[in-house]
Amino acid sequence: MAWWKRFGRRAATLLLMVLMLLGTAAGEGAGKTVINRINAPDVSADFAFAEDADLLEIIFPQILDCDAAFLRCGGETMLIDCATSGQAQRILNMFKQLGITHVDKIVNTHPHADHIGGFAELIKEITVDELWLCFPAEETVHCANAMKTAERAGVAVRVHLKVDTGMGRIGFTADDDMERAVAEMAEACALPGLVPVGVFTHFAAADSTAPEDIAYTRRQYDILCAAVEEMAARGCTFAVKHCCNSAGTFAWPEFHLDMVRPGIILYGEQPSADTVLPGLVPALRLRAAVSMVKELAAGDAVSYGCTFRAPKPMRAATLAVGYADGYPRALSGRGTVSLHGRPARVLGRVCMDQIVVDVTDIPDVKAGDAAIVFGGGAADSVDDVARMTGTINYEVLCDVGRRVQRVYVENGAEVELVDYLKGE
Repeated sequence: MAWWKRFGRRAATLLLMVLMLLGTAAGEGAGKTVINRINAPDVSADFAFAEDADLLEIIFPQILDCDAAFLRCGGETMLIDCATSGQAQRILNMFKQLGITHVDKIVNTHPHADHIGGFAELIKEITVDELWLCFPAEETVHCANAMKTAERAGVAVRVHLKVDTGMGRIGFTADDDMERAVAEMAEACALPGLVPVGVFTHFAAADSTAPEDIAYTRRQYDILCAAVEEMAARGCTFAVKHCCNSAGTFAWPEFHLDMVRPGIILYGEQPSADTVLPGLVPALRLRAAVSMVKELAAGDAVSYGCTFRAPKPMRAATLAVGYADGYPRALSGRGTVSLHGRPARVLGRVCMDQIVVDVTDIPDVKAGDAAIVFGGGAADSVDDVARMTGTINYEVLCDVGRRVQRVYVENGAEVELVDYLKGE
């Protein structure tokens, strides 16, 4: 089976994801993937081997300022998002320890100048069959230099060209100057050793049903199509064309082209209130362990600033989660978690690592119990958290910290656990 199909199937399996804080005891050890650790103290990193299927994954800790993964799927090997030259040398040191001398593909989603230098260092030391790059216009010079390095190494560089049709971030700016954009794209496609595989754009307002935003999305699509036609007239064609994000995937089926790029809907969350996909079920929950249960007397203060004082005798539970883990401080005295399927209100201020909740009316709560902090049960939903904190659901999901263990669930059973701090 082709690696992208296998990886896609794996990604679909991992959609039902539960985020559990370190120290949560509930369900520990049941049905999890066996992980063997190989320590590499000289390069400050660990290698994690997931024994299910033939997947090999290397996770680089935050100390390297580099998130990279090495995958072996369907007989092919891929290094995803190699980084700067210094970090690339650390990756090479790790590869040498593992005896890795050949990689089928290097996929780099943000090849700015530093990253170009990084993979240039890698392909000098190991055999690489193909390089896959995102190729924004402002990096043309750096990518041209990279092409020369790739050409000397005998490596084919497969790229997707980004066309800026109105998002205003990166890409060849076809919305302002089509003639110039097409000329620059044609110049990029003519670089020796470069294989233009795909072309894409990104919608700025596909998640809105306002008439002006609908017109803007159609205009972006039309600009992309015009750029593709102009490139074809110059003899440059693309096997893969894509433009749809989550909202575009289901709100604009006529714009699917050859591929779509779903994002937040993979977590079961809606792109916006305007574009709602019926039947979408949230797939992520943040959970935390109860670390202590105690009695509060009338007048007892809770947390920093003594902003909450018990109006009567109460029972309170402390949970091992805080704003360092992605639970917003703005939910102080406002948030609701779920314990034993019942709502428990946050008392006082959210701390860096802990919150205190009211369990007066929830019997039998004890240390070690698992609470749903948001995303399920009687707790606030991701959208609730976003609304109360004045942001969007995307940010709430992105804010979940790296020290939170990721527990992946399939058909109700835990199938894999990822712990970034332990490198496993």
